[in-house]
Amino acid sequence: MKRLHRQLKKYGILTLVTIVLALLSVIPLRVAIAYHQTPQPQAILVLGGSEKREEFAAQFAKFHPALKIWVSSGSHPDKSRS
Repeated sequence: MKRLHRQLKKYGILTLVTIVLALLSVIPLRVAIAYHQTPQPQAILVLGGSEKREEFAAQFAKFHPALKIWVSSGSHPDKSRS
């Protein structure tokens, strides 16, 4: 009886460890799949002629210089900053 109890305890711990390792490996795998499936941005599109939007796009572009900036309708040239 003691032998059976030890074996059950041993397999119980082994099962628990296996479940924990399986769960821990699922998270990095799902992150890797999501990163692979998510397209990388190719441009910044600014809709409308709001100065705040244009300023945000300019600040954002400083951190992402490889992205092109497209403005659908810019601010009036007299109101825009240099």
